[in-house]
Amino acid sequence: MTALGMVLTLGPDIMHLVSRSISHGRVTGLISLMGTAAGFAISMTVANTGLARVFVVRALALQQLQGRGRSLPGLLALAGAGATGRARPVRAARNRTSAEKIR
Repeated sequence: MTALGMVLTLGPDIMHLVSRSISHGRVTGLISLMGTAAGFAISMTVANTGLARVFVVRALALQQLQGRGRSLPGLLALAGAGATGRARPVRAARNRTSAEKIR
């Protein structure tokens, strides 16, 4: 439907087809029409292929991010275990007094 709307709007391609048909006859106008239709088909195919690639790349990137997100807790647990294989206790930060901050 959109392609039909694009073809029916007056643009340079339609003006070219009309002028060729008037000046050189019906056969030449039809040949120009076939060339214009082939150009539209190629343009739409290239656009659809490009959009398809964008969607495929987006899906792959999303899957990679999800996989990394699932593995993050395990990596953090391994990093917290250190060389001993046991989780290290987290030390609470000490509140410094104002006198200690000045030094």
